[in-house]
Amino acid sequence: MLRSTKLFIFLCAACILPAGCNDEGIDNSNKDGFNRQELLRTWADSLILPGYTNYLQTLLDLKQSATDFIDKPDTSALRKLRSSWLNSYIAWQYVALYEIGKAESVSLRDFTNTYPTSPANIEKYLANGAPNLELPSTRSEQGFPALDYLINGSAGSDTGIVNRYISEDGLGAYTALLIDRLIDLTTQVRDHWDNGYRNQFMENSGSSASSSVNKIVNDYMFYYERSLRAAKVGIPAGVFSSMPLSDRVEAYYHPAASRTLFMHALQNCIYFFNGTRSVESSAGLAAYLDHLQTIQGGEQLSLLINHQFVVITEKALLLRESFKEQVEKDNQGMLVLFDALQENVVLLKVDMMQALNIKVDFVDADGD
Repeated sequence: MLRSTKLFIFLCAACILPAGCNDEGIDNSNKDGFNRQELLRTWADSLILPGYTNYLQTLLDLKQSATDFIDKPDTSALRKLRSSWLNSYIAWQYVALYEIGKAESVSLRDFTNTYPTSPANIEKYLANGAPNLELPSTRSEQGFPALDYLINGSAGSDTGIVNRYISEDGLGAYTALLIDRLIDLTTQVRDHWDNGYRNQFMENSGSSASSSVNKIVNDYMFYYERSLRAAKVGIPAGVFSSMPLSDRVEAYYHPAASRTLFMHALQNCIYFFNGTRSVESSAGLAAYLDHLQTIQGGEQLSLLINHQFVVITEKALLLRESFKEQVEKDNQGMLVLFDALQENVVLLKVDMMQALNIKVDFVDADGD
């Protein structure tokens, strides 16, 4: 049997209610007896809505810090701005995987966190005026990575950055524009959840390919595989290229944040799998698998997955805070972390999704 652990292992009990079709024709039929509507309610009320509420508040705090710095640039205000930027970047990790509903239609993830950013294009915009940030071609010049360049990498020292903000009005204007863009996109998504989408999300509780459970579990798997495993770890480590690419790490100009961002993103993947931030989960994928009595190699699949989450956590905590330094000085540790993440790809994408009878709706182009 697996060793017991206090990290992230949640045993969830699921309430079972009869399923059917409602008068509006929304598919809420489900033959396996698990209460999918309760599963969706748990995700919405315990994770998604609180996540967006917190994230939006951090963006408003970021705007205030930016306003203070732009109005009176000095190193103290710059440090406060950086702290607000990192707090908001961390909060983003707790909503980044929910690319469903309005977040999908406005491409929230791509406009918020496409990296690496393009310093050359940003400098061009600073000289000639900002572009239309709604254009897909500007994704790498906005969001947190672009702010990272402006407040952490646009000069060789803190004094140099402050002096640029003093002498170049374009830096302050572009910084404010990027933050307002983040606030606008996030407000649209949060308002959509508040104004009816939460109920629609919960009511569409059936087992068809277009049901909320099937769609968001696919979103979860896509995020885990592409954003957590590949973008944050595999690409910088050179898994998909001929050599390591340390310039591809998240928060490149403030690299000490890269492990922190990874750990929070990982934590939210664990929360989603188990259904809540609390050990008293009423419903989650772990509980769903237990309800189906899913066994793999003589063990409960839910415990195997949670055990692997513990392994991933332990491997990540062995790395440097800066993934850039880790890649450049001891890339083997990054490769070990990637392999640990990959083991859960198999358990989640193959074993779990087969047990839940959910078909993968995206193509794996990683070549792995």
